[in-house]
Amino acid sequence: MTDTADTTRAAVIESERLGSDNVWDLVTGPAGRGLAESADPRDRIRLARYEQLAGFERQAHKRLADILRTVDDPAVRAEARGQQLAGAAFEPGLETVDWLAHRWPEGEDVTALRTKLAISYALLMNDGVEPPEGWREPPTERDWNLQLARVREVHDGFLAYIGQADVAQILSALDLVVLVPLLILTHSMQDESLAAAGRMSRLAERARIRGLQPYVDYVEGVSLTAAARVDEAAAPLERAAAGFSDAPNLGWWMTVRGTQYVLSVMTATTPPDDVERLERELLAGTWRDGRRSLGHGVIASVALMLAGHGDLEAARRIALSEGDIDDLQVGSSNRCWLAEVIFTAALAEGETDECDRMLRIVEHMMPSPWQQATLHRMRTRRDGGPVDPSDGVPEIPGSIDSEILRTRWVSLAGAVEHGHRSSAYRALAALDEFAAQSRAAAFRVRAVQLFRPPRTTTGVTLSTRQLEVATLAAAGRTNREISQELFLGIRTVEGYVRGALAALGLSRREELATVELPVDVPPPAGEVVQLTLRQGQVAALVAAGATNAEIASALEISEKTVDKHMAVIKDRTGVATRTALVTLFRTAIAPSRPSR
Repeated sequence: MTDTADTTRAAVIESERLGSDNVWDLVTGPAGRGLAESADPRDRIRLARYEQLAGFERQAHKRLADILRTVDDPAVRAEARGQQLAGAAFEPGLETVDWLAHRWPEGEDVTALRTKLAISYALLMNDGVEPPEGWREPPTERDWNLQLARVREVHDGFLAYIGQADVAQILSALDLVVLVPLLILTHSMQDESLAAAGRMSRLAERARIRGLQPYVDYVEGVSLTAAARVDEAAAPLERAAAGFSDAPNLGWWMTVRGTQYVLSVMTATTPPDDVERLERELLAGTWRDGRRSLGHGVIASVALMLAGHGDLEAARRIALSEGDIDDLQVGSSNRCWLAEVIFTAALAEGETDECDRMLRIVEHMMPSPWQQATLHRMRTRRDGGPVDPSDGVPEIPGSIDSEILRTRWVSLAGAVEHGHRSSAYRALAALDEFAAQSRAAAFRVRAVQLFRPPRTTTGVTLSTRQLEVATLAAAGRTNREISQELFLGIRTVEGYVRGALAALGLSRREELATVELPVDVPPPAGEVVQLTLRQGQVAALVAAGATNAEIASALEISEKTVDKHMAVIKDRTGVATRTALVTLFRTAIAPSRPSR
């Protein structure tokens, strides 16, 4: 199959197989066996490419090493070595390569592009790993700018190559179709990654490669997650998980699930219900026989999820489940996450040496937006927070949106923890504004609950009628509504409310929404109320307990304007009291997404 006609026929056969099968089905089926038994080494290189994409990294590496050992043709050797380097970049355990000294290839052919991608990604995978001789001077902004220049060259070269590609050319670069979008996303280029996800879908459709669809769905889902467009990310991620669920090597499935776990933190929702399966795969699955970096990335995601849900001990245990942080084959963003998780857990236990080590790791990484945002957060926590926490965790230009969301959350949590009321309200308004872009209503609710954490009522005894009235009041019912529902006089209802407040140790009716009552009566059913961005901010601040004067100060508007917003909010939601608005915010208010 050395001439163009034979190569085209091979591409047609593979395209037909990928039109009905998954990549791993092609690898393990008749088409894969035919490529493995071919006398033409280029066919075996093609098979290795599919094997790498399917997660059979070690198998592909051995196949390519055999070609390099037995074939003398310089062009074939260059193609095999470029494919092998691509595998070694994502699986550093396969071989030792001095990536810093590796020659940057010239040209825009697919082999040169693959080698450029390998070098770019490998440098990111090694970022933050302490060298045997110990740390030297930290990387500078120049180092990061050089890294970005490399990545843009790969991106632009790939666009030029793929623009007019036929089916055979698409197949020859199928790994790049998946990896280039992920490469640019790991460098905080979320807009380019979103565009690449759409381009992947069009390429797959044009070439009729159905087997590429799970990868398309994953790139789209992870790009939307990075962009904090959480309401759009869930569906493609679930499709990707379903698409990868029957693969012999579950590394890609695990990666999708890891992203979904991160999404669950951002939306305060329950993670996928097959956590036990994921845990079994992490402990004893076949992913270690393939691309271990996929499984290690999942470890970072699960650790981040556990930390986000407040289980720091479990988060650190997962983060170190494969050994030391230096033993994990992850990109710099994941290494930042892991270092921050371990740092936060160690800080809670007073382990200063471990805190200092994690901080030193992040300090010696290239100053990417990920690194700078993480470093600011870690230093802020270590130092106990600045005088004004809402100004103490700056957003880094070039950060992806999900990282900005996390940074605003840290600002808010720090302000609440340190009792800076005015700063906390400003931080809440800033977070609410950003969360509106993703319609992450659950994230907004979590933010408000920082101001009003639920308090246990263990040991408190309420009469049946007190409990009934208190539950309705906590759900936002007015005294008149309660009296009509329970056929009681208004003064009687007022007495039950006063008695419940006294028994619970509360001073205000609004505080009933902050305690755990044995019975929970939901507010009247209805559609989600859509508010403008400013109305959503006002509603969030009301739910957090801010007065009109405090709202005006936080949003830098007049109290008269706050009154106008409140009137519109009450009209649109149909509630008449601030207490009712607190409950409604937690269940049925979402901001309209502003234009971006």
